[in-house]
Amino acid sequence: MKRGGYFPIIVVLFLTLFPQSGSGEAGEKTLHENIFVEIFLSPEHRKDAGAVQEAFNKLGIKRVRIQFHRLGISPKNIAIGKDIPASVARIALRMAIDYNDGINALLPEYRFFPTQIAIGSSAFDEKSEVPLSQEALQKLLDPGLTNETFHFLYRHLTEKDVRFLK
Repeated sequence: MKRGGYFPIIVVLFLTLFPQSGSGEAGEKTLHENIFVEIFLSPEHRKDAGAVQEAFNKLGIKRVRIQFHRLGISPKNIAIGKDIPASVARIALRMAIDYNDGINALLPEYRFFPTQIAIGSSAFDEKSEVPLSQEALQKLLDPGLTNETFHFLYRHLTEKDVRFLK
């Protein structure tokens, strides 16, 4: 084989398997295509459904299910699956604050799919919810948290059973 014959093939294969971290917005959107967002809103937020959908679509998240509670207000809770990037989790937290009138409880991540975000879920009784202080919420919103530190903090705040850490 001629000199350097395998080098171009190896470089192309490497770049295909391991895209550069600065691959840009298009690469980021592709990474988020498997995320599923389920958001339950109070009836008075029906007018905000388009804005919520558009905000997630801009992130490359196309699997968004928006539902409205028929009576009363939505629970002020959120669940963030263990494979959700911290940057997306922070946006989901802000969406819950803005469109679900705040967050006062977390749902343990092991109860949901790893790539799922649930906002205002009433699928579990109140005993499943872990109260969230405003101080703890501010820690979760810290843009300095990596994916690993975000989910470590989330598990710590929900007192996740160590059996599920693996």
